[in-house]
Amino acid sequence: MTNEIVKRNQGEVDNFRQFADAARVKQNFDGTILKYTKGNWTAGKDGIDMNGAQIVALVDRLAVGWTKWLDRRPVDYRVGYVAEGFRPPRRQELDMVDETTWPRDFNGDVRDPWQFGLHLPLADLETTEQYIFSTSSSGGREAIASLADAYANHRAQGKTTLPLVELNTDSYDHRSYGQVNVPKLDILKWIDPPEFEQKALPGSPMEGSGTASVTQPTAPQRARIARRSSSDMDDEIPFAFMLAPILIGLLSSGLFL
Repeated sequence: MTNEIVKRNQGEVDNFRQFADAARVKQNFDGTILKYTKGNWTAGKDGIDMNGAQIVALVDRLAVGWTKWLDRRPVDYRVGYVAEGFRPPRRQELDMVDETTWPRDFNGDVRDPWQFGLHLPLADLETTEQYIFSTSSSGGREAIASLADAYANHRAQGKTTLPLVELNTDSYDHRSYGQVNVPKLDILKWIDPPEFEQKALPGSPMEGSGTASVTQPTAPQRARIARRSSSDMDDEIPFAFMLAPILIGLLSSGLFL
């Protein structure tokens, strides 16, 4: 009887400790939100003008993965660092694979609550303020991919410095939609910046292990998810289903390790 009580007590203790750990899991990215919308860079709730700003891109802390949105706010994450070889789960491995459970956007269209994106931290050398540029668009993808390419080449030479970038904009002509603006992260030089505090990544609220209980999709559901790709004509258009399978495959191949 005594052993059973001890075991039961230990189980309760473990449950409360796991709860405490899970309750402390961050549910948002730290740092001032940096946005690129309609050809302009802005920061924070007040929309401070950041066009032409020169800040350090903390490429070594680039994160990638899925964010779950409900009621216009993030409620769950499956994200990790590229440098650590994080392998994002496939969309079919997450919950809410049934489109009948998906919310609708402002246009009344069904929208997958799980959006795949990239999350790049940046920092101001003078104020030490940190920013987070999160993007799920084709334009944002290209800007960060170009930066990652340059960083990979830089690291291949044994260098550990980071790029000082200027926040700029570019555009191209679309035959149907005219001029389309896209973000640019122009590298000015490579520097050895001060040690900025590394912010913790957000996790799964109340799920200490970061795993989810999911219902496996049916074959028709898998097909619909795979078909849901977006066009490349606007930087605000998500690229989740174009990029996710490609990036997951590259990570699995070990090319980023």
